[in-house]
Amino acid sequence: SRRDPIYLEAVFAAALLLPISAPSAGTLIPVVAFPNSTRTYAYGINNSNEITGTYRRSDGSQHGFVGTLDGQQYSSFDFGRGGNTYAFSISDDGYIVGEDGGPSADCPILGCQYLRKPTGEPHEILRNGKGIDGVHGQIINKQRFVGEYWTEDESENFFSNGYYGKKNSYVKDLTLPFSTQRVHPRGYNKQGDVAGNYLEPGVGSPGFVIHKGVATSVMFPDAN
Repeated sequence: SRRDPIYLEAVFAAALLLPISAPSAGTLIPVVAFPNSTRTYAYGINNSNEITGTYRRSDGSQHGFVGTLDGQQYSSFDFGRGGNTYAFSISDDGYIVGEDGGPSADCPILGCQYLRKPTGEPHEILRNGKGIDGVHGQIINKQRFVGEYWTEDESENFFSNGYYGKKNSYVKDLTLPFSTQRVHPRGYNKQGDVAGNYLEPGVGSPGFVIHKGVATSVMFPDAN
């Protein structure tokens, strides 16, 4: 697989960090496994404690799921071209974004991205009339989200570009004022702030924060 290992890190339990001051610890709430699954991955949670993610069946297939944190209202869904479905983020108004879990003719690197409505219908996300090959970040209300689209050059070098999206459409590129080969937007809030990481050749993978339109590079640990 050509997937970014940062993006593929499996999450077996959702941790809710409550708004309490240090040195109090967060609260770990185990996620109920999807029925008859061999593995359950929780990737997204909203302020109503609805979660979304991916589960694996004994035949190896992977499917999206959504439901309440206690597992009592889970439902399964698919957006199928590559044979699997990944779900990564859920907004407070119930929209989900994710990707087809495998390459296809339209999206040959990672798979095409989709937006799922609260009523259950998945819609492919389009850029210039074509499916977007790449990975999703966070979705917030009014169907606004961030993500990345991947390209490959003639030497089989891979590049990812950040972007802003709305509904089932690409809106514009998310660019950083740094030397980058890959940009991975992950977090997004209603103020328009974005957080993520990027690949800088010869340096590694620093984080970034865009706040009020100004991008700052973040490296941990940092003496400052």
